[in-house]
Amino acid sequence: MNTFAVLVTKKNGDVHQLYRTKLGRWTVNRKKAHKFRFTKDARPAIKKWASKHKVVSIEFSAKKNPFVVYDTITSDGDEATGRVQPKLEKKLNEVGRDIKRKLFVGEGKRSAHAQWRFYMDFLGGHGNLAARCCTKFNAWEKHSWARCGKNSQSNHYTGDAADTVIMPSWNNIGTSREAVASMRRHGLGLPVGGENWHVEISNSFNGL
Repeated sequence: MNTFAVLVTKKNGDVHQLYRTKLGRWTVNRKKAHKFRFTKDARPAIKKWASKHKVVSIEFSAKKNPFVVYDTITSDGDEATGRVQPKLEKKLNEVGRDIKRKLFVGEGKRSAHAQWRFYMDFLGGHGNLAARCCTKFNAWEKHSWARCGKNSQSNHYTGDAADTVIMPSWNNIGTSREAVASMRRHGLGLPVGGENWHVEISNSFNGL
């Protein structure tokens, strides 16, 4: 049977996940949560609860980690390609839950071809700093996709990196003290110097 998580947005912009207590009451307090996901027959009761609690919007999400949103048009063309590793996504979800905001992953898992394009743009002087697309050539040697060794040196290639901003402000995740504190608690870091948006499972914060 299909189940969904429920996110509710309050007037102040805070986003909460809705839970059910052991006594059957609705709550946004995770410590009191007994049930996390629901079936469609719970929707009328959820909407009734929302109408009494200053909720401006309700989202019924089939996602396992509803606080994480992916770009629908990634460098690889679709959301499924851009999804990061499950462990990383789960930790990002916890950060979003902590700061009461959804997190937008603009670049997650990236194909070898996309990394080649980014690296060639960087070498050509019209792109951001990028990890090497392969080790077949020396670091500053431009080359065609056909000749590329295709062993990307970016953690985006394996889905172990997420370029992340906070919704709806679209500020890089590293600009928020609250988000950084939560990242530390959940074992996430910003390991790439100068990139306060590039999140990995790491204890490094060189990006700040």
